[in-house]
Amino acid sequence: MKANSINLWQTNVGSHMWDMAHEKSDVDVFECYMANPTALLRGIANVKSKSHSDKDPNYDYAIHEIGKVITEVLRGNVNFYWGITSPIILNDSKHLQEIRRMTMNQPCANVYHSIAGLAHHNWYKYIVKDKNYTTTAEIMANLNPKRLPDEKFHKKLRIISRTVDFGIRLLRDGEFAYKKVDEILDPLDVLVSMNVLDEAFKTSKLPREPNEEGYRNYLQRIRVERLLEELYGRREDRPDAD
Repeated sequence: MKANSINLWQTNVGSHMWDMAHEKSDVDVFECYMANPTALLRGIANVKSKSHSDKDPNYDYAIHEIGKVITEVLRGNVNFYWGITSPIILNDSKHLQEIRRMTMNQPCANVYHSIAGLAHHNWYKYIVKDKNYTTTAEIMANLNPKRLPDEKFHKKLRIISRTVDFGIRLLRDGEFAYKKVDEILDPLDVLVSMNVLDEAFKTSKLPREPNEEGYRNYLQRIRVERLLEELYGRREDRPDAD
């Protein structure tokens, strides 16, 4: 966490989130912090996101300033949705609980683009050997021969499947469901589920865009609260506190 900033929350967003971890699985931590408000106002705050491994090599951190988190949620970036709604909370706070309620109470269809992008990235990187194959027949006839025998091939299929299933449930039912996928999957079934995801987006009754005003108000309020604390102390410690 950056100097003079405060940690707002930490969640586990890796395989543990899906109940798919094994004894060698890393713990992938999503950390959100709020930069020092005075440094922000003076234009000297460093709010770049960063990733690092802790002294414990089993922990990997993705660290983001709250302004970045809000921006990415509004864009529909599913990685940031997961950082807010993960069922595994490592470091809780009132700030997390508020944005968590806001996000889960108003799911939005624009997350589809991020989910589909992740699924297709993994599909063409690990499952199919050439992006030029587009029809189902072409794809199934040209699965990556280097990946077929190994566990990594099947692991990637499970990762694609859990991500796509999350998207389908969200788009259809507004549900944030982290469902375990541990069976050996047929690539054709995963391909079909990707098409189901596309259809779920087309027919989704969720709003296409999030309530930006709500998120912006939340961000403004917690920044102002932090600035007042910095200038005058905590509310309950001020001489004029009720």
